Amino acid sequence: MTEGTQTHAEHVDRQVAATKAAVTAITLLNSGSWLALLSQADKLATMTPHANVAVVFLAWGLGAFFGTLTWLFVYLNTLLQEFNDRDPNHRGFRNGITATIVSGLLSSFASLACFVSGVWLIYVALS
Repeated sequence: MTEGTQTHAEHVDRQVAATKAAVTAITLLNSGSWLALLSQADKLATMTPHANVAVVFLAWGLGAFFGTLTWLFVYLNTLLQEFNDRDPNHRGFRNGITATIVSGLLSSFASLACFVSGVWLIYVALS
């Protein structure tokens, strides 16, 4: 293995590790919020009768779903990157890598948007 190839492999490994950590954080953020809300649902429903707690459940549940879906895109991207390293001239692998990056980013942003909307709905309900 040449020095350039080893450096590239180390760089890819670092990218994959950072991506996995970020996706884990997104998933835990939404799942933890959803579970916290679930544990306090009865108190929230009696404290704020005008608040629609179900919408907050839905927002954080969707956030956890999108965060988990992002794992699929990370896996597919890693797999396509490995195939691309073996055959760098295959255009389909590069297109697939681009598609999984875009899909993963959209899924991550959707997950974060669901979390923020849930927090905003709780804030509005309690104020």
